[in-house]
Order: sequence, then structure tokens, then C-alpha cells
Amino acid sequence: MMLTSVQEEFVFSTLSAHGCLPQSAVQSLLKDTQLPTDDLLVALLPLAARYSRAPISSFAVGAVILAQGGEGGDEAIGNVYFGANLECAGQSLNFSVHAEQAAINNAWLHGETQLSTLAINAAPCGHCRQFLNELQKIPGAPLHILLPSNEEQGEERVKMTLSEFLPHDFGPSDLGVTHGLLAHEFSHSLSESSSDMPISVSSMATLLDEVAHSYAPYSGVYAAVEIEFNSGECFMGRYAENAAYNPSLSPVASALSIAAMSLPIGHPMIVTRATLAEVEGPISHRVNTETALKAFRHEGGIEGEGNMRFEYIALNT
Repeated sequence: MMLTSVQEEFVFSTLSAHGCLPQSAVQSLLKDTQLPTDDLLVALLPLAARYSRAPISSFAVGAVILAQGGEGGDEAIGNVYFGANLECAGQSLNFSVHAEQAAINNAWLHGETQLSTLAINAAPCGHCRQFLNELQKIPGAPLHILLPSNEEQGEERVKMTLSEFLPHDFGPSDLGVTHGLLAHEFSHSLSESSSDMPISVSSMATLLDEVAHSYAPYSGVYAAVEIEFNSGECFMGRYAENAAYNPSLSPVASALSIAAMSLPIGHPMIVTRATLAEVEGPISHRVNTETALKAFRHEGGIEGEGNMRFEYIALNT
């Protein structure tokens, strides 16, 4: 089922600045549409896909994820977070952010700790299944993945647990990590080791807090980045490491993804400044951050080449 134009307008008017549909709006939509929860999630997928930025593939993918609700209401119904794929024109394909990653990143940056159902308009690739496997496995409350039906190809709707999509998995427990991405707690204090001066981050305290809430149990290189656009808007993202290493989400990918879910649909993303803060260790995000951002120095024919300022802060724990 598709939402009516009035219902779509309600969704876009109640979405938060970062692509979050609050629990109250979800409940209102369920009441207004009289749809089961899974049907509503599927109906929201085309709206999420509108946030796609795919200059390479021109293949828009949308994802929505339902968080567990809190006390005082239907505990199974929480906020819904939008996600869409993001590609970096002129850069390596491995800088891309998949829609599933974008939705998880969105929920994570909003502080969610338990997720219920992830709906996607295309089957998750192996890369994303491994990325999702970093979420903490909660007994009795597995993450379900929901795929819509496809009448043209004769495919019925599919709803399965992540473990059914990824049997015989390799995950955090294989490397001695007992918690997952959403359950991570950082207990170290951070101190600045060195920096490129002057630093013009909007809030150093907030950036350090984002570093503290990043997830890097394998390398220990906790990291976060703030990016500023020519509109003056700033967005922060965190590093989300993965037991399989390659599916890890870089801090700049996290920031660009949440920016894409926050800026007006189709609005040029022109970065004028980026500030990376990371704990010194066996890896570094510095080169990859600068490289990825080359795709966002100018966009849509608007000249901005060479105007981006990059700042770097090395941290100790």
C-alpha cells in the first residue's frame, strides 16, 4: 500500500531534523492508515529512498528501522529512523554508505539501544549483513529484516531474523567482544595530544563526547568528525568498527550520511570545513577522511573547489 499525499505530507512535516519519525507520529500514522506495523514500514520505504544520493549507480535504496518503544505505550513501537544510500562521486566505491548502514547510523546517533525491525526495498548485501551483525544479540528480541513483496517477479514479502539471513556468522564474540554497537559504553577520559591550529569546531566538548561514544573495540582508535557545509550547518559522525574490519563505518561516512538525511532532499552538499578527532593508535582515519570529502568540495555546478579547510586533532586516552 502507498501512503496518500496527505499522509506523506504528514510524514515529512513531522520528521525531525535528522530523519527520525517520533513514536507519537508513528502511532498517529498507524491509527490513520489502519495498517499493521510491517505494512506501514514498507509504505515508508519510497519516502526514505528520496534521500538517496547515488550519482554513480543512480540506484536509490531506502531503509527504515523501527526502534523498541519505551514504557507508557506500546513497547513494541518506538521511533522510526530513515536511511538511504550515499555515493561519493569521483571516489572509490568503498566510500559508499548503504541504506541499511544509514538507518542504523541514524538510530545509533540518536541514542537507541534496541531495534526491532529493519525494512529495506532491496535484499541486504553480504556487506550489510555483516555490518548488522555487530548489533548486540538480545535473547528473545532478535532484529528482524523485512523485504517487501515484488509482484512483477512473483516474490512474496519476506520477514526473517538477522541470524536467518546470516547463518554460521563471524561476529564480535569471536574476537572476545561481549557487547555490541548499540550497547557500547566508553569509560576512558580523553586528552588532546596534538592538533592543527587553529581549531574552529563548533563545540570541542561535543566533538569529544562523540569520540567517547564511538565504537572501536578492535583497534582502540575511537574517532569522530564534524563537517560544516556552505550553508553553515554542521553535522557530527562517529566511527563504528566491525569484527570483519572491512564493513566498518568511518566517522566521515557517518557524518555525511546523517547530513544527507537532514538536509533538504536534493540540496547540494558542499563541505567547507571538516574537523577529525581520533585516538592515536594502529590505524588512522585522516587520509580517508580528506579523500572522501573531495567529492563534496563542489556539487551541482556550484564552484567550491579548494575552499575546504581540514582540521585534525590527535587524542590520548
